[in-house]
Amino acid sequence: MNQATPTGLQSTRWLVVALCPAVAMSDTLASAFGIGVALLFSWIFVALTAALPASLPSRITHALRMLMLATVIGCMSLWLDAGLHGLYDTLAFFLPLLVANLALLTLPPGQSVRIALTNAARRGFSVLLVLVILGAAREFVGRGSLLHAAEWTGMDRVQLFPSDMGFLLAMLPPGAFIALGLLLAVRNWFLNRHRHEPDQNR
Repeated sequence: MNQATPTGLQSTRWLVVALCPAVAMSDTLASAFGIGVALLFSWIFVALTAALPASLPSRITHALRMLMLATVIGCMSLWLDAGLHGLYDTLAFFLPLLVANLALLTLPPGQSVRIALTNAARRGFSVLLVLVILGAAREFVGRGSLLHAAEWTGMDRVQLFPSDMGFLLAMLPPGAFIALGLLLAVRNWFLNRHRHEPDQNR
């Protein structure tokens, strides 16, 4: 099996691992988008480390990758604190967790930079999309609004129904994992449905 193209159960595994540190803070659309973009850029940077010489021992390669990733997260934190302080207040605690998170998703050996970048971009955009869906759904159910605490985007909050009518569980971390489980269930149902369609047409 080609390690560059994870499918099925492998794809679900890396998705769950990637979302676990971030899903707890995706209680609003703005915060989910912010952490999703941070994950995307971090993954792309990690993919660039595929250019490290293949002759290096795996331990040294992993240490260099962690050092470079920690540098990127530190620079990202400083840039957010200086330019987007509202977003920094929301994500500051979670940004360092990206280092431990991405350490679990090491690049398969022997990948070219082009393949590594393609996979990183695809995974990053997938995670960004999932987080945005979770954030929007949790904010809508829990607060009755969209774009809450999104002043850093320059957009006004949209209140769809009174916040006191919201469902509190949706804004708590357990609600995030329940929503993630439902989203994965819908994904699996969709994939199985299309997988069985060719058999039914025979």
